[in-house]
Amino acid sequence: MKACARQYDPQSFQSCGPLLLTQLRHAPFYARLVNFLSSSTFFKVSFGEWKMFFDPTMTEKVLEKVNGSYGVHLWNRFSKGTKAIIGSGSPLEHLARIHCPSVYRQASTAGYL
Repeated sequence: MKACARQYDPQSFQSCGPLLLTQLRHAPFYARLVNFLSSSTFFKVSFGEWKMFFDPTMTEKVLEKVNGSYGVHLWNRFSKGTKAIIGSGSPLEHLARIHCPSVYRQASTAGYL
């Protein structure tokens, strides 16, 4: 967190993401303390496919792709204005209902995630 705060650049969406992690991975001190997982651990759905998370017709395909992942990356730079409608059956709705039940309950009152 301190490293992120030191180099945070609000104009660069990567400043506390890929760039910082790459630097830390190659820093001997951090490399001994942290296990870095393969990018495929979170990026089973590529940035070019981010809309799949919101498409109810893609639920089965997305769930197959992310099965066994530690988490999913929703590509917020691209998806931040898109809503997952409660009751639509979208992959994001399904994942939130199963893995983030308290968030899902709160979102249900608004009608979307």
